[in-house]
Amino acid sequence: MAFNLFKFILPKKQLIHIEHKNYSNSFINIIKNNKNNMGHSLSLSYYNGISIISLCVDMICDEFKSIPPLLFDKKKKEYLLSHPILDLLSNPNPDFTRNEFLAAVAKFYYITGNSYIILTGDVERPPLEMYTISPDCVSVCGNSKDIFADYYTYQTNSENLIFYRDETGGKFRYITKDRRFELWHIKDFTTQLGNDGLTGTSKLQSIYLEISQFLESNKHNLSMLLRGLRSSGIITSETALTQDQVDGIRSQLDSDYAGASNAGRPFVLSGGKFAFNELSKSLKDMDFKDLKKELKKDIALRLDIPLPLIDTDGQSYNNLKEAKLSLFDNAVLKLTKKIFEELSLLLIPRYKDLDIKNNIFSYNILTIPALREREIANIERLRNMNIMTINELRAIIELKPQDNADVIYQAINLVPIGTEMMSNNNNNSEIQKAIKLKDTLKSIKYSNGDNVYLVD
Repeated sequence: MAFNLFKFILPKKQLIHIEHKNYSNSFINIIKNNKNNMGHSLSLSYYNGISIISLCVDMICDEFKSIPPLLFDKKKKEYLLSHPILDLLSNPNPDFTRNEFLAAVAKFYYITGNSYIILTGDVERPPLEMYTISPDCVSVCGNSKDIFADYYTYQTNSENLIFYRDETGGKFRYITKDRRFELWHIKDFTTQLGNDGLTGTSKLQSIYLEISQFLESNKHNLSMLLRGLRSSGIITSETALTQDQVDGIRSQLDSDYAGASNAGRPFVLSGGKFAFNELSKSLKDMDFKDLKKELKKDIALRLDIPLPLIDTDGQSYNNLKEAKLSLFDNAVLKLTKKIFEELSLLLIPRYKDLDIKNNIFSYNILTIPALREREIANIERLRNMNIMTINELRAIIELKPQDNADVIYQAINLVPIGTEMMSNNNNNSEIQKAIKLKDTLKSIKYSNGDNVYLVD
């Protein structure tokens, strides 16, 4: 069943107008009009128009989408390898693969602080299909009686759909009146005034000024390249000017020559003999090259990207390897846990044979190439310390426990410190216990995890 909202056009009085703007030509106008609240359109336009932002977001989300969601049974301590819910994730809808769907959910969340998923089919049964939609097309309406959303409206130029709040088992769901569609909202922490916590805040909100500077420096540099001139200087006249003339020239300069978009524009004045004296070039146009470099670092750090991954100046093999691990620890795995938890809350209640208390979407860290080597080394270190059983070690990586693997083993020839090993007196109780134990185990086979050993 294809996801077709054209059949569910709302009455005109229920339509909520959403203005769609083209932000590709003038970022500065967007900035001026959104000083206090970075909306979804603005944050998405930053992703489309600023390379460092799209680079950082893609770096995280591309790693995230490659982590396969696994259905874990917390009670049995094992993964379910086959289930219809996994089939749905593998093929969410005819247009998206699992990786494409997960990437879209993650990018919307990371860029705007909000991500929306729509499920199709009877809301009391397993979903037929699963879609992600742009936050720019969704409006949320609060309820005067509490702090929760009353309903959501999904609207494009030709499609309109309302999801009303429905309380089931103390949990809120947002479904259409015909109970054929369900919407799920994944949101980040919000700092927006007057928002009542109904939508999340974009991570880009806190670096609004840095992004503004970055955009202005880009426009300045492009203008200088196109004109090949540097216009910072002093204008002098051979004749005395009245105050009105000075004010007129200053007004013309402010309107026609000031700003990043006018950088390098030559002066054209009339009404007398004027000379233009360029100022010292020691300022280097406010060092825009170095400014952009510093701004890239600020943006990358806000988006949880380690600097060696975007700054090649101090990059080496060792710090690049550590930076990759830091990327997973501080960004990718946090995003994975958040999205997988939301998917669990959304999908698992739709399947009668699953229980949200016992089942959850998880991941096996050994399936992540960047982390596998470190995790194996850590498990090997713990095993060599002889402080954990095999089953305790297996639990770290969420593997099913094994029979006869709940005993801590150590070398049989170990004796307490201070014992005289070469003494003729063999009455030492600890030595006698060790010898007796060794004689007892000589012909006994014992199981250690998946392996069987014979004690000599």
